Amino acid sequence: MAMLKGRIEPINAQRFKYLKDSLNSAGETPLSTREIFRALILPIANDQAKSANSKEILAQLVARSFPEPVRFIERMQRRFLGELADIFINELQRTYPHATKKELYWNFHLVISSLLGTLAQQRRLHDFSRGLCDDSDSEDMRNRLIDFVSTAFDAGICSPRS
Repeated sequence: MAMLKGRIEPINAQRFKYLKDSLNSAGETPLSTREIFRALILPIANDQAKSANSKEILAQLVARSFPEPVRFIERMQRRFLGELADIFINELQRTYPHATKKELYWNFHLVISSLLGTLAQQRRLHDFSRGLCDDSDSEDMRNRLIDFVSTAFDAGICSPRS
């Protein structure tokens, strides 16, 4: 938990700063989904882009958390993602005032899962794409991930459920 705290808390502080800066710029206008997820993803992508070592450590940390016992993961999520989720869900509710909390949480969960999966698996991109994609291009990854999760979130909120 101490190792996670040292890595995640500074990233979360940057997330809150980016979100606050975006809110200040927008005034009373709700933020776009893209702007909200930019605030969520940019700080972790910037941390990852610092160095190859930082990228590897972060990828290993994320990947290592997947097989941990459920109680540990629940504790980790409450401590490092609880407040973050509440704040980002509140902003998403402003963007989609008619969406139910259930829909917002489901789609936010899928965004977080996409983010974590991308971080944990990015190093496999080169082999998976047979060299077409450059897994070391953190800026391209960041921009594509922001575009992908924003579009997917919007589509998920707007599509009817049967």
